[in-house]
Amino acid sequence: MKPVTRAIYDCILDFPGETVSFLFRETGYPMLSILDALNRLEEQNFIVVDRSYVDPGCYRCYPTLD
Repeated sequence: MKPVTRAIYDCILDFPGETVSFLFRETGYPMLSILDALNRLEEQNFIVVDRSYVDPGCYRCYPTLD
């Protein structure tokens, strides 16, 4: 797992249900890097991303409980 992906995943574990904007403020990584990391984590079934909002900053991220 890449360092940025690991940092995003750790943040989601610490703060489940927070928004992508929160992850941006918390980690300081560029928004595109965060979105790429979220896509990778979701493809691997580590997280679920609620994309019901048009603005990616409002997407909410939840860890899966497998």
